[in-house]
Order: sequence, then structure tokens, then C-alpha cells
Amino acid sequence: MAAVLSAASLSAKIVYRQPLDEAGQSGVCLQGDKLFLTMHSKLEGRMKGGFFFNGDVVGQCFDKLTGKLLWSVDLPGTWAGRVLESWHDSTSLLPVATDKYVVFHNLNGMLACFTHEGKPVWQRKWQAPDPDVKNCRMYLHEGKLLVALPSDKIAVEESKKHPALPFYQIRSIDLQTGKDLWVSPTLLHHATQYSLGEWKGKTVMVASMIDLSHWKFKLGRKGYLLSVADGKPILTFDLPPAIPHQKNHLLQGKFLVTGTARKETQFHLVDP
Repeated sequence: MAAVLSAASLSAKIVYRQPLDEAGQSGVCLQGDKLFLTMHSKLEGRMKGGFFFNGDVVGQCFDKLTGKLLWSVDLPGTWAGRVLESWHDSTSLLPVATDKYVVFHNLNGMLACFTHEGKPVWQRKWQAPDPDVKNCRMYLHEGKLLVALPSDKIAVEESKKHPALPFYQIRSIDLQTGKDLWVSPTLLHHATQYSLGEWKGKTVMVASMIDLSHWKFKLGRKGYLLSVADGKPILTFDLPPAIPHQKNHLLQGKFLVTGTARKETQFHLVDP
């Protein structure tokens, strides 16, 4: 169910409610007179261990004022992850849009761009890795799409317990062609939560490499400021102990670290 509210002072009025075809974790992207979101394809069969498993996603466009569904597109994935998993699922990533294009991301194997009328522009497919947690982000910067996708470099070798796990690398993608403008040489992992920040008056990508409790990458504990012009590292610096799923942000020119001390959560500011 999607609902749109109008707010006046401290009260809110429901303008409309629009039933959705299926469940999902997507946020809603507002651009002009349209709303964009993703949801799962039809979930059928029995749950296993309390979860449905699905890799296929649907991207939808709604009229902002009426809630009417304008068009829908299939975004098939390549790996069936848990649906509504507490960390993430394949629908979790917010679509991004300009006044002409919208980009949907199925975290389990597909990235696709459409016009506001639903016409396909380009798409990318890949074999999604095993973990359900894929904390990648999409940003639009100066008309380019910034997003981390699986690398051809392997982070953890294949074993009897799991297939090979790739690193991730941030890419700048041309919205009109879908081609890479650059690929950052800095290796990240599937749970890296990068962001856009400001460093000395310039926009940068803020990221880190921190081992997870169940995945070890053997690259140390590092913070990165990456150029949005070419993806190369501007600064690489050591980090103090931090929680595995560190959210990477700059605060007044300092790198914000979320650490732990016994039962307490502590925040530290690191000068890059």
C-alpha cells in the first residue's frame, strides 16, 4: 500500500491510497509529476525458514496527483535472496531520476534505465553474489550515475560453504548510453555503505573497507575519499575499531566513525 499525504502545520491529510501488487522495501522517488518505486514480482509457493526467496523485481511509475499506475517493467535478477530480510532485499534500493530518465536497481542482478514514459534506454545484468546484504547506493551527480557494482576481482575464494564472493567497485555511468565513464580502482565489499560528501569545497565519495564478522577481506581497516571526476582515491587513511556495517559520512570535514565500547556505541571524528 502506498499513501500520499498533504501536510499543513501539525496535521496531515491523506490524498489517496494506492494498493501495490506485492511487497518490497523500496523508497519512493519523486520527480516532477511522477512517483517511482520497486517491488517484488508475484510471490508464490511456500516460505522456507520464515522467508520467501525471490530474485525478480518490478519497477513501477505512478501519477503523483492521483496514484494511478502509469507503467510497469520487469527487472529479473540472477539470484533469489530472502524477501523482506531485516538488512536488505533486492527491492531495497531507491530508484533515482532526472527530468528525463529513471534508473531502477535490482540488487540481485540488474540495473536498468527508462524514460519517464517507460521506454527502455539501457540495461545491465550480472551474476549476483550470495549474501542477502547488499548495501550499495545510487547517486546522481552532474547528470552521471554513481553506483557500486560487483568487480571481476575476487574478495573471498569459493569454498564448500559458498561461491566466490567478488569485491565491489564504484562506477560513473553515462545515463544516455549506460557506458562506464570511469571505474574506481578502490575495492569495496557488498556491505559498504558509501555516500557523497564535501571535502575542502569539493564533492567526494566517502567509503571504507572494514571486515565483517563472517567475511574477512584482508585489506585492513581503511577510510577513503574518492574523486567524483575519475574515481581515484584522494585520501586513504586508517580507521579506529568500528562496527562492521559502518555508515560512511563526513561531518564538518571529519570522517564519522561508529565504534563500540562494551555495551555502548561511541562516535569518533577522524581527520582524514
